[in-house]
Amino acid sequence: MAVLTLGLAIVPFGAGAGAQTPSIVGVVRDSAGLPIALAEITVLGRRATSDSLGRFFLSYPASDTMTVSVRRLGYETVSFSLTAKDVADNSLDVVLRRFATELESVEVTAMDDRSKTLLRGYDDRRARGLGVFVNRDEIEKRNTRLITDVLRQSRGVMIKGNQVRFATHQAKNCVPMLWLDGQQAAGLDLGAISATDVEGIELYQSISSTPPEFRRGNQQVECGTIVIWTKRPVLEAKRPKP
Repeated sequence: MAVLTLGLAIVPFGAGAGAQTPSIVGVVRDSAGLPIALAEITVLGRRATSDSLGRFFLSYPASDTMTVSVRRLGYETVSFSLTAKDVADNSLDVVLRRFATELESVEVTAMDDRSKTLLRGYDDRRARGLGVFVNRDEIEKRNTRLITDVLRQSRGVMIKGNQVRFATHQAKNCVPMLWLDGQQAAGLDLGAISATDVEGIELYQSISSTPPEFRRGNQQVECGTIVIWTKRPVLEAKRPKP
């Protein structure tokens, strides 16, 4: 909606070789009367932007009629026609109505690059063969929601009820140090994590095999270390409809 407000004259059209360049002035505001900054005003291929008070000034090629377009992200775009006399005798009071922009749906066709996440370290350590690793494919093959069932067939692992122990520490009945997504999680109940939410698991049976990042200074890891990485929900690929 555009409203012509009488009373504020702008530079008039002139005739002959000494005529000044025609121009248009005005203000852009919302339906509550508040100024809208950074609105784009277009007239005959010329563009201007409203300032912090919603004001704008724009010169343009001489023409008997013209179309004025005003747009701003988050508001409805308005376009209207004016004559040269309208522009010469009046300023413009342009009102834009706010609306919520509905974006088109986006289909993600690729998952996030693992090298940009904490799983990069998981892949690096696995490549160096520092411990025992269980990846997502192996977890899915187990067809279970219990992490203990996933680890049951892993080398050097013993399962006692819902507890995981390393066979090398059987006599001491040591409790391994647990890590979850890069954070120490001592006392974590593995039963509280569904295997369907796990991307990878790292198993280290001794202090010597545990990477420094999971020892934190002088911390002793006498009973081994279990590191769990959950799936990252940042980019979930949209499956095509059947």
